[in-house]
Amino acid sequence: MTRLCQFAVAVVAGVCISFALTGCSHDRPESLGSNAVLAAEGNKTLAYTAPSDGIVTVYDTHDDDVLYSGRVKKGDSIVTDIEHDRISINGRTMSQRHLDHLHDHRIYFEPAVSPLDSSADTGNSSTVTRTTRVETRTESTTP
Repeated sequence: MTRLCQFAVAVVAGVCISFALTGCSHDRPESLGSNAVLAAEGNKTLAYTAPSDGIVTVYDTHDDDVLYSGRVKKGDSIVTDIEHDRISINGRTMSQRHLDHLHDHRIYFEPAVSPLDSSADTGNSSTVTRTTRVETRTESTTP
């Protein structure tokens, strides 16, 4: 093998190894809404309290995998317990999947959008007025 071929093989192998080591992890799941915010992150037990009604998503950054996603109410406590492979809301187990302590996990929170907010965002707000007329008629007949 010529030195040029050896060099080319070494470069290609180096690029492949660097891609393999860094993986294809994303910063956030594609399924998240645009107003979802990172609430907690780490490879140990994570805890978060929802500041309002919304959706919580627990994400494994290494595997690029959504481990849990569901609705929460204001004040709900979300706990990702890596040691016991458990995701819970207010102490109730919501998911019992393997949570690798070598992987970083993230909790994202997406506030609920009220119907008034959604119409204001889209610019499609409209008012419909419906008028209903009720008439009561009394008739008497004399024999």
